[in-house]
Amino acid sequence: MELLSAYLKKAIPGVNDAWNKGMVADLALTITPELIFFDKQSLLKGDMTFVWLSWFIESIYDYNLAPDNIVYADVFSLVRRGLLKSGLSEDSEHFVVIWKNVSKVIYTFICRMQGRKRQSVTKTLKEDLVSLAQNDLKCWICGYRFSHDSIQLFLNQPGSIQLPSLVDYLSPRGLVERDLKIEVEHKQPFSSGGGDLDDLDNIDLSCGYCNRHKWKFLSIYDANRSLRSFSHSRLGLVSVPQPYWVIRLLALADRCTEAGCTVTKNKQQLYVDFINDIGSAAPTNLKVVCRKHLRNSGDRFVSAVNFKDRTKKGRRSLL
Repeated sequence: MELLSAYLKKAIPGVNDAWNKGMVADLALTITPELIFFDKQSLLKGDMTFVWLSWFIESIYDYNLAPDNIVYADVFSLVRRGLLKSGLSEDSEHFVVIWKNVSKVIYTFICRMQGRKRQSVTKTLKEDLVSLAQNDLKCWICGYRFSHDSIQLFLNQPGSIQLPSLVDYLSPRGLVERDLKIEVEHKQPFSSGGGDLDDLDNIDLSCGYCNRHKWKFLSIYDANRSLRSFSHSRLGLVSVPQPYWVIRLLALADRCTEAGCTVTKNKQQLYVDFINDIGSAAPTNLKVVCRKHLRNSGDRFVSAVNFKDRTKKGRRSLL
């Protein structure tokens, strides 16, 4: 804990001095200890890599300005100019490798996006995806098992969605019919160049709740970081996470994280729960568990009636 102590000693004063250039420069040199992430170090560092990479590439060439008839040679030339304008030296032995890698990723993205239209989900594709699931139709993100009626509706057959009387206040699936319906979901967002319906490695079945909150996000930092609050009838005002934080954690999980538990997402639906119940619902304070290991399932499931009216946005944040 020595590193954490030293980190806090340096970082906390920076909260009230965030516009001081020297303070910001000093904080950049501070080593962030593993304890600050709890058990989320790989996720939080890995996702931040996506953000930094995106900013770097976008700074070299604004590919949204590329003309429709652009060819690789044009991109190759533009990227070289962008690298040089950004201060990278052509004399470096690594320059050509960087040049080629950035050119390739930008040109590939442009090719995927220009003149591109979403493919329509056909009945045949739906039937194929149902067949691939081998009668175990579930959301690939959270493991929610689809009802007979939701399967019928997905296959364009008669069916009726029954909304539940209770919803999980940390992840309120079931407030609207779409939440419980089956949708074909692009793992890598289509809007970010992900493969479409003909790329079976990039599509899967998800519940409507997970699909609409996953949206076009990738990194956990893509979502608004503001927490929300829910007015619980027994617990009072409780912290609620951003829906996408839950989606990201569940999508990357394959099992309950409780010690000794053997439940996997292939067997049961998974949930998020607090690690520390007096802390807020920040990503670092959430864990993935099965229903049996929810801290207090009796408090987790609340009346769906007036749920939205009891949810408040814009909690105060330290930073």
